Amino acid sequence: MAATLTYYSERGNEYVKTLTGMMRVNELYAADDARLLQQDLVLIVNAVDETDARAVAEEISGLRASGELAELVGSMGIVGL
Repeated sequence: MAATLTYYSERGNEYVKTLTGMMRVNELYAADDARLLQQDLVLIVNAVDETDARAVAEEISGLRASGELAELVGSMGIVGL
């Protein structure tokens, strides 16, 4: 699964090499065969109260309608929004 993280860091492949190297050195083999499920993307946001949560939901809705959300998510290498 680590190989899918090239867009997670601006270091790209170098980040993945560093991460997999640390996993190998520390013998972290338990999740070697782990795979991401093909499920809808879920956005988790921080809201201090119901009013804030509604405002955040409206902002996300506007970003989705304008295509900005898909562009942002796509720039992170995430698909399926």
